[in-house]
Amino acid sequence: MLKTFSVSAGTSPTKKTLFTSSGTYTPTSGAIFVEVAVCGAGGGGGSGAYSLSTYNPMAGAGGGGGAYIQAFFPISELGSSVAVTVGTGGSGGASQTSEASNGNDGTTGGQSSFGAFAIAGGGGGGGGGSFNIVSVGAAGSGAGGALGNTGASVGGAQNVAGTGAISLTTLNGNTGNASTAPSCLNAFCGTPGGGINSTGGATPTITRCPGGTQFAYAPTGGGAGGTSSNALANISGQAGGLMVVTNAQASGAVTTNAANGTAATTFSPGGGGGGGGVRSSAIKTAGNGIQGGGGGGGAATQTLASGAGGTGGNGFLYVVEYF
Repeated sequence: MLKTFSVSAGTSPTKKTLFTSSGTYTPTSGAIFVEVAVCGAGGGGGSGAYSLSTYNPMAGAGGGGGAYIQAFFPISELGSSVAVTVGTGGSGGASQTSEASNGNDGTTGGQSSFGAFAIAGGGGGGGGGSFNIVSVGAAGSGAGGALGNTGASVGGAQNVAGTGAISLTTLNGNTGNASTAPSCLNAFCGTPGGGINSTGGATPTITRCPGGTQFAYAPTGGGAGGTSSNALANISGQAGGLMVVTNAQASGAVTTNAANGTAATTFSPGGGGGGGGVRSSAIKTAGNGIQGGGGGGGAATQTLASGAGGTGGNGFLYVVEYF
């Protein structure tokens, strides 16, 4: 889908085009240079496990946020046209309806690109929860997206955190063992989703992380879901990653469903969704990411089918032509 806007001529840009699906950019006659913003898609959150056993099933982890890049190019370098690829958000892990079964992993978000000139990777999917935690267990979150043609960031899985497509530890997912929310100071790289960890046993200590905090300008990861506990009837999900620039953060599920991620405009990086939870034996759904944000993790339960993971936000590409 293309959305084209026109504004007054002079020192201001005279044409802006937003790509929300793949296509082709053809330079407008008379344009001198372009500003391009490219956003990779977010990873989907993992779903929670479902188990009626004595032990506690694990919730799903959040998906990672996609990468984001802005760049300027002279029209003379682009040729007659440029292929535009817009990544699709990763699917959230499906609800687990079979008792004594693990949750399903979310999938990795798609890469977005402006030809070979600017490439933004997608975020990794969040891991699904394990159904029977007798000893220590975890659900790993998806890694944040990276820039360039470096391959896809890896999604999380049971007991395994996702890893970034480049060697940068702040992109890597986590297994809920961080005392504070993971964060990313690297401009344009997406933040990881929130992981979850359990000490195991009948009355475990459970640690859940929100999505990674973004101090620069790029999408954030989704929050971990609420995991079932024999000692607790109401288990909330964790928040999606905080985007410091806009002070926006999607809330995790408590008495209502988790919030979806938000974005300042239709052409700016978005936030990750909040994690799902359980309230009075009812599943509260995980939030979806928006514009590159990761999906929240789904809730685990001992009484009914588990919560599905949230969907990662689609990528986008925004072109501003200067005359």
